[in-house]
Amino acid sequence: MKKSLIIVDTDVLINYARSRSKKLFKYLSLQSQNKLQIGISAITIFEYYSGSYLLDPTIYETTELFFVNLKVFEVTREITKEAARINREYKLYKKIDSSDLIIATTALHFNYPLLTENKKPFKIIHNLKFV
Repeated sequence: MKKSLIIVDTDVLINYARSRSKKLFKYLSLQSQNKLQIGISAITIFEYYSGSYLLDPTIYETTELFFVNLKVFEVTREITKEAARINREYKLYKKIDSSDLIIATTALHFNYPLLTENKKPFKIIHNLKFV
């Protein structure tokens, strides 16, 4: 049986680290049961590690351990070109952040659904599936 995979947006990880969201718990449980793989875009690592909340040493240590269990999708030439095409074709300039567009395009490129706490900026991207 093929294991499902989801792409997780940065906001879900940040809110989880700050104990402000329980949205990720269900999926972490499924991953621990080997029923699901949680993936992230490499851009998510940049966004996450840019946060000031990581000044707390406890959160930083937990983050280091947490990220080991996630599948990281590199930002490839194909993904960036696809994101640029989507940006151009749908005139998304100033409607969505470049990082969010790369994360969404990663999900589209591999045909995985996106788990996010804020669907609003992503809804303008055609064919993007959500968890």
